[in-house]
Amino acid sequence: MTTIAEQLQRVIEARQASSHTTATLRFEREAWEQLHSALLAGEKESREWCAAEEAKLRELALAQYAITGDKQVAPGVVIRVMPRLDYDAQRAYNWGLQHQLALTLDKKAFESIVKAQGVVSFSDLGFVTKRDEPTATIASDLEGAQIDQITVATPASDFIAKVQP
Repeated sequence: MTTIAEQLQRVIEARQASSHTTATLRFEREAWEQLHSALLAGEKESREWCAAEEAKLRELALAQYAITGDKQVAPGVVIRVMPRLDYDAQRAYNWGLQHQLALTLDKKAFESIVKAQGVVSFSDLGFVTKRDEPTATIASDLEGAQIDQITVATPASDFIAKVQP
C-alpha cells in the first residue's frame, strides 16, 4: 500500500531526475550545435538549395507538359494529373447541413461557447448537462512540500481498491 506522502515523495524524485536529464540533454545539445555550427549551417543551406532546384524542375516540367501533353517529361520526372476541387466554403457547409453529411463538431469550441453562456442557458440546450468532475492537480514545484505533515486516515490505495471494480 502506497500512501499519498510516499507517492508525493516518488513524484518529487521522478521530477528531479527528469529535470536533471532534460537539463543535461539541453546542455549537451547546445554544445554539439556550437561545435558543429558550420555543418548545421551547410546542411540548412544545401536543403534550401535543393528545394529551390526541385521547384524550378517542377516548373519546367509543367511547362513542358503544357506544350507537349506528354506526362513522361524526363527520366525520373513524371506528370501526375490529380483531381482537385474548388468550391465556396459557405455553400459547401450549407450543402452539408442540408444533407446532414460531412459535418463534424468542433468539441473544444462548442464546450467553450456553452461554458461561457453559463448554467442558466444550459436549459436552452436540452441535450447539455453540467457535471462537476474532480481532477487532481499536482503543483509544478514540490520541492518545498512538507510531506511529513500529511495526515490521511485511510491510504489512498485502499480507497482506490474499494472504488474500482
